[in-house]
Amino acid sequence: MAVIDLENGPIIVVHPDFGDRYFRTTVWDLHSETHTISQKQDGHKPPPYAIVPVGWSGRIPAGVKSITIRSRYMLLAPHVAVCGDADLPSVHALQKGLKVIALSDWRKSNAEMKTGEPMRPIRRPGTATPTDLMFFEELGETLKDITVRDDEAGFARQLTTMASLRGTAFNTRSLIRRPSQA
Repeated sequence: MAVIDLENGPIIVVHPDFGDRYFRTTVWDLHSETHTISQKQDGHKPPPYAIVPVGWSGRIPAGVKSITIRSRYMLLAPHVAVCGDADLPSVHALQKGLKVIALSDWRKSNAEMKTGEPMRPIRRPGTATPTDLMFFEELGETLKDITVRDDEAGFARQLTTMASLRGTAFNTRSLIRRPSQA
């Protein structure tokens, strides 16, 4: 599995020839939207796939399919069928054939992407948020990286009563109901 940051642009996912072996690569974004590259839809040797952040305006090279992702971060999870312990060396060889290449390097160096810096923490340093409310702080921090669709705008406005989608972080006091002043 790989968590990939699309801030610097699209990536290309390259699969080896799987022959008759079952495989599936699942692509998730922060909205929990999933996309699949699979033997069923793409055959034993899928074409290269560009994973493109929403709003990107470049060109996809000929022969490359594309999947548009709405969040900056995405998860790439390949699944390869294994037929017992004796099959593991063959599966490992196939896994080595999976490549992630920056679109900017495609058909140039074709260099595999290097492991990058860790994602920013979703828990603020020195936080005073109580442990039982930490989920909401982490949610507020994560929401800063999500692109809100038009049909999600109402829900996003509701979330702003607890946390800001841009700028300041989660405020636990916003969850405390105060008795109305009489």
